[in-house]
Amino acid sequence: MMTESLVAVRIELPTYSLSFTVKVAISATVLDVKHAISASCVGQPRVEGQRIIWRGRYLGDQEKISDIWKTADEQRTVHLSVHPSGWSGAPPSSSATATAIPISDKGKSPLLQRDVPSNAPSAPPGVQSHPFAHLPLEHQFIAYIHQAALSKLTRGLIEHPQYSVIPSRIVALENLEKKGYVWPSVLDEQYPFSQHGDGSGLRYELMTTDGKSYLSLRNPGSRPTVEQVHALKVLTYTFSILCLQPLPQQSTPTPTTSSNETIPHQLNDLLQQLGLPTLRAIPNVNVDVDVNGQMGVGANVPAPGGEAQILPDIPVRLLLAPLVMVLFRTLLLLYFFSPARKPLLGLCIIAWIIYEMWTNVRNVVLGPFNRERERLAGVAAAAEAARQAPGQGQLGGPPATPAPSTPPAQSDIPTPAQNQEAQGPPPPSNSTSLLELLARIGIDTENKSLWPTSSSRTPSSPPSLMHKVTTFVSLLVLTLHPEVWNRRRAALRIREGRLRTEANVMEREVERSEGQELSEEDKKREEMTAVLQVQDGRRSPWVKTYIQRVGGGEWVDDL
Repeated sequence: MMTESLVAVRIELPTYSLSFTVKVAISATVLDVKHAISASCVGQPRVEGQRIIWRGRYLGDQEKISDIWKTADEQRTVHLSVHPSGWSGAPPSSSATATAIPISDKGKSPLLQRDVPSNAPSAPPGVQSHPFAHLPLEHQFIAYIHQAALSKLTRGLIEHPQYSVIPSRIVALENLEKKGYVWPSVLDEQYPFSQHGDGSGLRYELMTTDGKSYLSLRNPGSRPTVEQVHALKVLTYTFSILCLQPLPQQSTPTPTTSSNETIPHQLNDLLQQLGLPTLRAIPNVNVDVDVNGQMGVGANVPAPGGEAQILPDIPVRLLLAPLVMVLFRTLLLLYFFSPARKPLLGLCIIAWIIYEMWTNVRNVVLGPFNRERERLAGVAAAAEAARQAPGQGQLGGPPATPAPSTPPAQSDIPTPAQNQEAQGPPPPSNSTSLLELLARIGIDTENKSLWPTSSSRTPSSPPSLMHKVTTFVSLLVLTLHPEVWNRRRAALRIREGRLRTEANVMEREVERSEGQELSEEDKKREEMTAVLQVQDGRRSPWVKTYIQRVGGGEWVDDL
């Protein structure tokens, strides 16, 4: 009787980084291979808990070795998957193997083979080397999950990675949250076990294109197993996370020193002898500013005229809205009045349009320009006054010592008893615009009654009924113009805000305990309260009623 020849089958257990070889007869079945694995593998996995994978599919127990590998020189390698409850003894540990099996280039996805930026943080020294050590630290756990999902999707065609990068999960989670994303919970979920009724599932094969390995689906239209569905769900997140750029590293600021050197006269003299133009200091460069915010003597302040008066960019949006409103009002006037039949009325309409357009241009365009010119003029005047100070006009000279400020005499300091005047009404408008004058009709006169400067023996009488009716009708007509209403509303808001502030100050009491001295701030607050109470005593009863109505009512903007 002839002895049947034995063949060697290499078993890869990627979950525990274990590889070993079993020998079975050439006519043996997959079930015989499982029995050989149970006898020779560490932990003795039971036959019913084993699954043998070859080229992305599970092998049936009745399949024969001779049918799987047709030729004798073909390498016989399968992958073994053992259910956690299928071990008879203790499963093998990853540290039991002498050498770790690295993942081959064909088993890596193109995303994991890309170049890594040089400024990305790498794993600290002393950590066990793993296949993802070349990746940034925040990407190593994501790459591990990505590779494991590919292994589950291809059913072992791509090897399952080791567990040595799991400690970097915290780094990956914190890095993802710093970028404003939420950690996907699917990355922490366990893979479901495929049932026998799920079918063969999806089958992939490796293809090389332009020197890189890709997965190609061999059975389009097939239904994936629940394990493959979960792997595809994981891959939708890992691809997106791995494509995120690493956070930029915070660069250490380098100290810089600024120099304020002046051009020596010898250099300009030499340039003049050579026929070259002299050097000039750039205006407003290296300006010395003291702790009080004042510009130093050597500051080159641009003059208010010339190149300093650069017209700012015209705000088109702010200018376009009022001009469109002027256009609409003009069309409305032309609809009701015909300038062709009444030339005088047409001239009035043209003059009114020109005035409205000029007012808008002056407020929007020339307003910021005039304020900037006044600011530069004030800066230039302050710099000129500093140059004319004694001992400050020469370069290299010692700075002038400021004269000690002489405290005012005691009699010059106003006290609450002496200064019985309030702070006064809001300052009147200096604008000469017709709309401003129409909008502030009666406001300045009313402010004088609200903030009387002296106590009168005969209190002022309230407005008459005729005055109220006339004011109501005139304001009803004038405030139909939007600009008049906006300006009057702004003026009333300033006045009501000041009245509310004064009322709050008078109602607030300074809290202090017995025997405790008042601080400087509390003393100033008591003095201000006394001044406001004296001022409130000068007001007429009808004025106080109006102030109470302002304090208990709504803002004018909310009406």
